[in-house]
Amino acid sequence: MNFIIQAEKIYKTFDKNLVLNNIDLKLEKGSITFLFGPSGSGKSTLLNCISGILGIDSGSIEYKSNQSNRDLSLSSTDFSKIYPAITSVSQNYSLWPHLTNHQNITLSKKIDDKIDFLSFAKDLKIDNILDKYPYECSGGEQQRVAFLRHIALNPKLLILDEVTSALDVEQIEILSNILLKLKKKGMTILIVTHLLSFVRNIGDYFYFMDKGKIIEQGTQSDFRNPKTERLQKFLSLYRIE
Repeated sequence: MNFIIQAEKIYKTFDKNLVLNNIDLKLEKGSITFLFGPSGSGKSTLLNCISGILGIDSGSIEYKSNQSNRDLSLSSTDFSKIYPAITSVSQNYSLWPHLTNHQNITLSKKIDDKIDFLSFAKDLKIDNILDKYPYECSGGEQQRVAFLRHIALNPKLLILDEVTSALDVEQIEILSNILLKLKKKGMTILIVTHLLSFVRNIGDYFYFMDKGKIIEQGTQSDFRNPKTERLQKFLSLYRIE
């Protein structure tokens, strides 16, 4: 396999509380990988470490650059050198309130001309709100604008934290189709979600976390047939439509 991210033996503490405990994670290039588990299991912290928002206490996170044959250590690299190759969409939309949605999307000087963001805006059904300000839009619309702003950068690795939280069923279906389209173009996608049908429908790989540890990992087939008692119990509590 050709991996874009290889994380090994990651440890992270907050106020002496061990939040990430000996985490190993690999992301295959051009794949969709889901990270899920109970609230407080360390999912968002792990995303923030991979995206460079947080440092790690020990371990290593290696990013395989497409621009060179060498690996870059994300624990020591100046992230301005790899942005926007890795970009993260958080639960906080972080849209500038004094700018229109169009201006928010096109603000970065690193927008990739190969990405037709207006076409994606139509797919996301937000082409009619591009001239509005974020405060004039619903939470779901703001979430889709934030998502499109990151797509426009054409990252090698797109990280999404609860990207479906403000979306309805139809909007999630639209988002799923767009993610599959981006995957087909070679983009690698890592997603934290509580929506397990999302995992089942478009995921290539998954990691199940609990209490700061990776309890189980595998493919789509493994997700449908979990091996550990903990994941079996977790899935039994959810109705996956």
